[in-house]
Amino acid sequence: MKKIVILRSHGGGGAWLNNLIYHLEKNNVDLPTPGVSFDRETTGSVKFGHCFEYFTPGTATVFDYPEHDRILFSTDAAFNLYLNESLKIQLNPLILNNGTKSFTEQFDLLTNTAVGWLSDPMIRQYYYTNIDLDYKLIFLDPEQFVDQLFAILDSAGLQYSKNRDYCLRSIKNYKTTCPNPLNYIGNSDSILWLAWCHGLKMLNKLDIPFYDFGSVPDIAQAAQALSSIQSQCIQLTAPVSFAWHD
Repeated sequence: MKKIVILRSHGGGGAWLNNLIYHLEKNNVDLPTPGVSFDRETTGSVKFGHCFEYFTPGTATVFDYPEHDRILFSTDAAFNLYLNESLKIQLNPLILNNGTKSFTEQFDLLTNTAVGWLSDPMIRQYYYTNIDLDYKLIFLDPEQFVDQLFAILDSAGLQYSKNRDYCLRSIKNYKTTCPNPLNYIGNSDSILWLAWCHGLKMLNKLDIPFYDFGSVPDIAQAAQALSSIQSQCIQLTAPVSFAWHD
């Protein structure tokens, strides 16, 4: 078997894919019931990893995996990845559990998360280009996604059950855990959308009346402060997001 490493971003479906490969290797057609994320599910024999980590703030540690062929499983849809990381990692009670923090702290955390997905040059370099396995296809063309996955596993010489029906059922199961941008874009009752808008405001220097977001107390005041730039935020989000209809 050729040694490969599948590289994925935080919140980018890696835990689910690892578990899917496990089921294909074992020819096990049971579907897990993961809740918010798949991080505690059984994993397969293929190595998974991240391209880099910020162990020291502002300084990235890049992982080379010199003994492996690198396979990038990713998408350039920054808003989708932001939603996934926010719900599956940042606010997930079983992982970082930041949902217990105050609204002000959550808003600041999510704003920083949004800014990272939108502007971090390391993210752009390592996750938004040279994609081998397209995350977007899970939602927009699952048959093609399965074709890409099988081609990668075949090229690695992996012994597995080429069970397309199971893959499609697993995809459908995974999609139930993913936030659909249709439910968030323009939704001023969502802290995820408002923090994203705040990030867009900062990066694009969108003009709004002065407001101290460092002490924003609740969602109503955040929504009011950002109300004048909603149409601009929706326009800026369109190129970096995709939605789907089940």
